[in-house]
Amino acid sequence: MSDIVLSTSLKKGDKVVLLSGSEKGKTGEVLLLDRKRAVAYVKGLNLRKRHLKPTAQNRSGSIQYKESPLFLSKISLFCESCRRACRFGVQIVDAKKLRVCRRCTKSFD
Repeated sequence: MSDIVLSTSLKKGDKVVLLSGSEKGKTGEVLLLDRKRAVAYVKGLNLRKRHLKPTAQNRSGSIQYKESPLFLSKISLFCESCRRACRFGVQIVDAKKLRVCRRCTKSFD
């Protein structure tokens, strides 16, 4: 098996929107990117329940919610000024590459 790593311009901390599924249209912040598996963990999206049994330290059992991975094809950058998912381009300013919205030219970096 080859070690192919998917190239993506998403970064940790980016605000993204879910493009499909039961939570379509919801937004969240990228917590973790795994480019090798082509998935991202997004805060507050794709939550799963974990049931914990009572133990000596935890007298009452509890239910914890944890983010599950989302494929990168299911999420897109969210533009605050356009208030929707957007495509982005690259603009060079002072020898730095900046990601900008194609619709309103607002910078993400």
